[in-house]
Amino acid sequence: MNVVIDASTIIGAALKVDSIPRQALLVTVLSHELVLSLPVFEEISEVLSRKKFARSIPEEVRTEILGMLLMSGLVVIPEETVCECRDPGDDIYLEAALAAGADVIVSSDADLLVMDPWRGIRILRPREFLELVGAGAGETT
Repeated sequence: MNVVIDASTIIGAALKVDSIPRQALLVTVLSHELVLSLPVFEEISEVLSRKKFARSIPEEVRTEILGMLLMSGLVVIPEETVCECRDPGDDIYLEAALAAGADVIVSSDADLLVMDPWRGIRILRPREFLELVGAGAGETT
């Protein structure tokens, strides 16, 4: 299954090791195809380096997460420009999903979640994704 994971989920994964977002990221990396584009990676990197997250997420965790994305992710080059999300900044996730023929976008962002399903692509919260793939969702959100 091709899976795009957005910055909101990656931040949740970085903030708490035993979180649902972290489980969703690990399940994707270990059992599915993590998909990202350069704009997606750049946004995640930029968000992780914001002052409010840099204070609460140690540098080694940020480096680990970004390394995991680069080492495990299938990098796609979007060919179609999408202008369909009510938050235009989130269109990059839709573009990456289209380019990869993704099955799912995992997000905690209301602007994306409200679009589920979008062009046949499911947009699910991390817990819903874990339920879909049959991975138990323990611990916290």
